[in-house]
Amino acid sequence: MTATTRAARTDAARARRWRIARRWIYGVAIAAVPIAVYYKLIAPEAAPLFTPLILALFMVKKDGTPESTE
Repeated sequence: MTATTRAARTDAARARRWRIARRWIYGVAIAAVPIAVYYKLIAPEAAPLFTPLILALFMVKKDGTPESTE
């Protein structure tokens, strides 16, 4: 699918940048969970509860459906 209008190209570029930012934030958030456990900010038993929450927050499309993880 190619965007033919300037507005469509702008929207596609914005969506691409937001997708990249979300994946970066997701990666940092997932890496922060073990660090938070190490510094005793969260209990080790609670760590597995945070990863699905982080996934649900950041890996969704605009319409609310899950984004595929490549």
